[in-house]
Amino acid sequence: MKWLMKYVIYGLPFVTLLAGELLAETEIDRAQVYVPLLALFPFLYLLQGLLVALYGGSLLVAVVMTSISYFVALFLFLNQSSWGYILIYLIITLVVGAIFEYKHRHH
Repeated sequence: MKWLMKYVIYGLPFVTLLAGELLAETEIDRAQVYVPLLALFPFLYLLQGLLVALYGGSLLVAVVMTSISYFVALFLFLNQSSWGYILIYLIITLVVGAIFEYKHRHH
């Protein structure tokens, strides 16, 4: 049972994403499916952490699987201009973080 729970823990975000995509293919508006689905991912992280603590497994693998599922859900939901804004934000954040880290190390 314990070895099976590891795979259940790791597959939980993919099952959630698959269920969301199947619901989105119905006549329901995609936003009505993906917004709550994306809001569930922090709880999936918490649930996976609890299950890893109880049944064992690698928390790193669980987090990587959930992060991949989260970005796939974002990719399926958001349009290209939204991804442009996200990438610009990430670049600015990385540059500002690198500047502060550089200043911190040299003082």
